[in-house]
Amino acid sequence: MNRINNNTGGIIYLDAPGGTGKTFLINLILAEIRAEKHIALALASSGIAATLMEGGRTAHSALQLPLNIAEQQFRYVKSQEHLDGVNF
Repeated sequence: MNRINNNTGGIIYLDAPGGTGKTFLINLILAEIRAEKHIALALASSGIAATLMEGGRTAHSALQLPLNIAEQQFRYVKSQEHLDGVNF
């Protein structure tokens, strides 16, 4: 909480074996930060991990990160013009 109280912010990365309370700790930190009316993004690399965090999202979804897919991989994909304007 020193980073929040000192207005320095930053990224917090947590790594530990399964079953050690990572999700509990992350949700506790998120609740404390948000209770003080600060912004806390809960980002994960997988959808399953994101669903376990309060307000969690995948990094690709939240940050709208581009997927670098080679153009030739779409050679046989049919046009989806009927989906223009649809937000996924």
